[in-house]
Amino acid sequence: MNKCKININEKDYELCLVRNSVKWLENRGISLVDIEKRPVTFIDGMWTALFVANYGDMGEQEVLDLKDQYRDENGDVGEVIEFGVKEYGAFLDALNGTKSKVKVKKAEITKA
Repeated sequence: MNKCKININEKDYELCLVRNSVKWLENRGISLVDIEKRPVTFIDGMWTALFVANYGDMGEQEVLDLKDQYRDENGDVGEVIEFGVKEYGAFLDALNGTKSKVKVKKAEITKA
């Protein structure tokens, strides 16, 4: 798990994407296809999901207000969202085992 550290209003935040973050996105119906179909929803959702692991006690609007403040302080919101997208992809790859160096066939699939 990688982390993204940002500073907003002289306070440090450590952002990451974990299983609960991905579930949070899925429970709201947000997926990678929303990047093109619903970009504002996706950006707000990904930004908020990155706060879930370490700042789950913060309200959604409070987290979105931090995004606006970060932008106002010349922070690059796009860079943070790009980090989230890469982490989302890495999470799915790890979940599916698609990045494993050595594949060991453990499942035996037969036709009925």
